[in-house]
Parts: sequence; structure tokens; C-alpha cells
Amino acid sequence: MRAWFVLLILVCGLFHGSAARAADPSWTADEQAVAAADEAFFAAAEARHGQAWAEFADETATVQGGHGKAEIGQKLDKLYARPGFSLTWHPNYAKVVGDIGVTSGPYEMHRQNADGHDQRSTGRYVTVWQRQSDGQWRFVWDGGTEDR
Repeated sequence: MRAWFVLLILVCGLFHGSAARAADPSWTADEQAVAAADEAFFAAAEARHGQAWAEFADETATVQGGHGKAEIGQKLDKLYARPGFSLTWHPNYAKVVGDIGVTSGPYEMHRQNADGHDQRSTGRYVTVWQRQSDGQWRFVWDGGTEDR
């Protein structure tokens, strides 16, 4: 119950004026660490697609349409295999309370529509991270909202 309360507070902070700030050198060491994990996750995903999603996921992780490392990796591999697919993101918000962290920022996704034309969507993503016993950050939830 306490973890959900902490998560609620962290997510609410995303929409309290600081969501638009860029990577901030005044972030705490933990905030910089979770943002660095998010940046490393993006770099790995560009190179290794679904495999990277599985590597950065906690055993209990959930994304839209997938739960657990193996299922997430398989679903994301299928997504990256689609013609014209690309996904980019960059954290510009980071917050950590205890062993729970949240990163958020803009994303851009490209994919081909049924006519073979590029379909671009942009929005804001949120990733919830949990610090592991070895000190590494693994995501436990990832999602986003498309711009209108």
C-alpha cells in the first residue's frame, strides 16, 4: 500500500509544473542515476529492440499489452520489426523517493500505415523504476499519452 502511495505522489509531481524541465544538473544523485538508467535504456533499445526492453525490465514489469520480461521482450521485438518503426524518447523529469523512481519526457514514434506512409505520433511517456538489491534500476511500469 505504501509503495502505491509513493508512486501516486511521484506521478502527481509530473504534472506540477516541472514536467517540462530539461535534464537538470541540480537533480539529486538518485534522480541523475534513474535518468541515466532511462538514457541507457533508450540507447540499448535502439540497438537491441525487445531484448533491451527485457534486460531493463524488472521481473514483474508491465507495459501496455505485456507483463514480465519475456513477454515484454517478445512484444517489443514484434513492434520494432514492423516496417518503418522507430521510437525515441528522452527524460526531462526525474524523481526518486526511497527505492522508487519516475522518469518522464517526450517521445516520438514512427510506423507505416496501411498505405505505406509514415505515421508519426508524439507524446509524453512515464516510466516507473525500482532500485534493485544490486543498486541497478529496472523499470516496473512504462506507458505514455499521445499528444492531441
